[in-house]
Amino acid sequence: MRLTRQKGWKWMTSQREIINFAVGLAVFWTITYVTSRVLRLEKYGLTVQPAYIRYESSRFRRLLYKASERGRGLWKTYSNLGIALAAGQMVYAVYFLLDNLVRFIQPGGGPSPVLPILPGITVRTYWLPYLLFAVAIAIITHEAAHGIVARTEGIPIKSAGAILLLALPGGFVEPDEEKFENSSTTSKLRVLAAGSSINLLTGLLALLLLSTLFSRASSGAVIIETVEGGPLDAAGIQRWDVIYAVNSTPVRSVWELAKYLDGASPGDPILLSTSRGDILIILDEASGEGAERVWSMLGAAPPFMNYHESRLGLGSSFNIHLYLTLYWSFTVFLSIAVMNMLPLYPFDGERFLYTLLRRFTGSERWLQIAINVFSLCLIAANMIMSFMRNLILI
Repeated sequence: MRLTRQKGWKWMTSQREIINFAVGLAVFWTITYVTSRVLRLEKYGLTVQPAYIRYESSRFRRLLYKASERGRGLWKTYSNLGIALAAGQMVYAVYFLLDNLVRFIQPGGGPSPVLPILPGITVRTYWLPYLLFAVAIAIITHEAAHGIVARTEGIPIKSAGAILLLALPGGFVEPDEEKFENSSTTSKLRVLAAGSSINLLTGLLALLLLSTLFSRASSGAVIIETVEGGPLDAAGIQRWDVIYAVNSTPVRSVWELAKYLDGASPGDPILLSTSRGDILIILDEASGEGAERVWSMLGAAPPFMNYHESRLGLGSSFNIHLYLTLYWSFTVFLSIAVMNMLPLYPFDGERFLYTLLRRFTGSERWLQIAINVFSLCLIAANMIMSFMRNLILI
């Protein structure tokens, strides 16, 4: 009975998230579109269409020109290194998807989910602020790198600015396509590789900040979901609260919390030391086995995360949100860096590989189509298997 109630609560929560997100988006885009028609925002360089906003910025374009003029030798070195990095990322993208597909087939293979971002379906809405921030930074730096390297190769920039597509923010840089096509093969490869290379480097920077600012050893368990009416909910425990100890025994991770409570029984009183202070709760009826039984008694639901103390000393709430910002930035930056080099249109990897092939084999259209079909089948198979295995990120 308790397990059924938990599953029903989780399903209802997911549906509510999807509905709230969809309604919020519909209201936002309706107001934005009507406002753009009334105020005629086109004269300010702002183009508004249903679910799409484009802002062309001459200031951003001038900034790219100015950046390309400073440290031209450094940009040349970076763009040469970027060709090697991009080639490696392309090889890894294909290897990862092939290896992941094998893991789906093998028993106990431990595959990774490969899914599009669908709020409330493949990613919970409470991750969206961190995710959208990371996506915006990744796309803007990605496009800026394309633009700066294009300028160092003597290719003019026609336009640059920011965009918002449904809920995904980003930027765009449009080099002069004719000048690009007439440039040398090396120049083209430098420009095409620049975006993914900067994503890789910023991803490594985010990882470095995570390692530097936060203790490697965790010191608690972060509660993200509480079951309505359960012991934690009734005690006032909310999302992002941290449990440090149970009955004065430190629990430094989610695993230690589950292990400690594994021997407890429904109706047992336990004292939780939390970021809200000491709280006494009575364990609820149990269902399931192992960790599932523990979470049902607490009235908690996955996902869970370990709490890592930062070296900044600014409190648990700040630590959690900074940690998640850096974690999602690292994840998004590296994911975009690798997947963007997959040889599949419209990713940079497709044009990068075709530029190389055209240089050595001539313009073989059938080969370009074959590579696209192979890559599309590879990523589609991974997505289908992810849904079949229910490897969703809710």
